[in-house]
Amino acid sequence: MATTFRTIAKYERKILMRSWFFRIFSALSLFVLFVFNMEEISEVGNMGWAYRAVPSNMPYANIFLLNIAQAFIAVFLSSEFIKRERRQDTTEVFYVRSMSNATYLLGKAWSILSIFLLINLAALLMALIFNLLALNTSVDWQAYLYYPLLLSLPTLLFIIGLSTLIMSILRNQALTFVLVLGYIFSSLIYLKSTYHYLFDFMAFYLPMFHSEIVGFGDWPTILNLRGMYACFGLGFLFFSVLLINRLTQSRWMNILSLLLGLGFTAFALSLGYRHIVHYQKTTALPQQIVALNNQYLDHPRIDI
Repeated sequence: MATTFRTIAKYERKILMRSWFFRIFSALSLFVLFVFNMEEISEVGNMGWAYRAVPSNMPYANIFLLNIAQAFIAVFLSSEFIKRERRQDTTEVFYVRSMSNATYLLGKAWSILSIFLLINLAALLMALIFNLLALNTSVDWQAYLYYPLLLSLPTLLFIIGLSTLIMSILRNQALTFVLVLGYIFSSLIYLKSTYHYLFDFMAFYLPMFHSEIVGFGDWPTILNLRGMYACFGLGFLFFSVLLINRLTQSRWMNILSLLLGLGFTAFALSLGYRHIVHYQKTTALPQQIVALNNQYLDHPRIDI
């Protein structure tokens, strides 16, 4: 099964690398990041103190911008492989092979995820080069590990899982685009920081400032929210396995996919609940302080 998984992922990556749509996206994204680094980070442009004093902002800015672009592109790629194989009549060629539905779908998903992670590594390498060339600043090595894991990976997992699940249910790529892109724009424009960034799946509004001295300011919020979206994405992927229009092939893998889908989704919901409870605790103390202050507002005060 592992060999089949690697084979599916390998050839799907080859197909993606041959796609002009993906090539243009990759080249354009890295070019925009290069221009951004030249203008904002390098000595050629106008490097501000936001990057000199806090060097983690260099990888953060690069991954932040790339994360926005890849969220939109991942919607297309996640639903395209199902439509592409139906359009080119290659579905039967794959489906008659001895492979489980989980191996087939997860291999496809891993190929998309891995190729996006390679672009993230290229963006981080670019940021590191500008970071090393910048004067009067240091390198925050931890930030180069944190931001792809906490920013890009959960976003990609969630978008790939959500798009694949909706495409498996509706079997209509155009409608999948409308629904997923509608959710993306809703989270960016309307929901924003509602319920303390609960619906901010891209971490567009979530504060993720990393200090070399104290680290992240609110680890529980970051871990709960980013873990929640990563688990939702994995849960959606395992549910999609059950919706493939193909013979079961491996009954125990379908049972395992169902259990994993339920497990990841339940864990994601528990992380969301923990986030809300944590937020309520952080807001309860200031409310108690204000109430106590209002209680004694009219009492006589000592005049020294």
